[in-house]
Amino acid sequence: MFSNLSISIPSYERYEAIERNILDNLDCFINEKIKIYIFDDSPSDTLKNKVKDLIKVYPHIEYSKNQETLGHDNNFFQAISTPKSEFIWVIGDSTIINPLTFAEILEVIKNNNPNIICVNKNKRIKGHESGLKKDNNFILENFGWHLTYTGATIYKKECLDHLFFNETNLPKNFPQIYIIFNVLSIYRDNGIYWLNSNCISSLRSSHSYWINNSINVFIFDWKKAINKLPATYTEESKHVAELSHSTETNLFDLKMFIILRAHGSFNINIFKNSLHLILAHTKLNRVTLTLIALTPKYLLFVLLKIWRILKKYKSIK
Repeated sequence: MFSNLSISIPSYERYEAIERNILDNLDCFINEKIKIYIFDDSPSDTLKNKVKDLIKVYPHIEYSKNQETLGHDNNFFQAISTPKSEFIWVIGDSTIINPLTFAEILEVIKNNNPNIICVNKNKRIKGHESGLKKDNNFILENFGWHLTYTGATIYKKECLDHLFFNETNLPKNFPQIYIIFNVLSIYRDNGIYWLNSNCISSLRSSHSYWINNSINVFIFDWKKAINKLPATYTEESKHVAELSHSTETNLFDLKMFIILRAHGSFNINIFKNSLHLILAHTKLNRVTLTLIALTPKYLLFVLLKIWRILKKYKSIK
């Protein structure tokens, strides 16, 4: 009999973190019989070949490769809807699991049986002790931005059996946010169980899929995802959540706008058309952003290349 917790991994062209998680947590997986699902959305067979080797080490891996690329959202939906276990931990393909985590999570499941378990990553959520959190607007304001990270949430499967849970209704790039906060809206008195331990981190060498499209994803798509949440959440809480991701992560700093401009994802027209919205998500002022938007792309691209070379040289030295 398998564990009541399974791990489900939607992946695209990455295997390093998947391999590391399986090898680093092998004893726990064997003892608890935790089933692992991998959903490969890659055009290449790199991950497929790696999984063949991993199955020899740990046979309880179910691997499937999409015949056609589904994209982030549909592959995520496949990963959350396929496993049959009571609890499903969907993690990203660059997420690293702390080997000490499983005992805590299984204990939380045994003692509390929550609908949603949320875990900390690199201690980026501060000031909130482990335990049940039941004020849904408070959860949206204080944890919503963190839960955009694929790997921060464990779902109780029976809570997903509702009309909202269908792949045609999910907001672009943030399907997990829609699912989490609809579950909380339906089961209003249950809330989440917050596990403040440093449960997960990101593989250091990995780069975000969204880096060159950050304005569209973390300003425009994020705003739409928040606005699509049920009316049980106040407009004030939605507004706080809308700005919290940029505020807490400082995503839109000077370096980010230089990267975006160098890759053609930020220019004076984009800035003019969304002036107030962009300014709300950054500490940079209008003059600085205007100068970046007007600077030739090739010049910033060269500067970034030089900066990376110097950074690499410094780390070697």
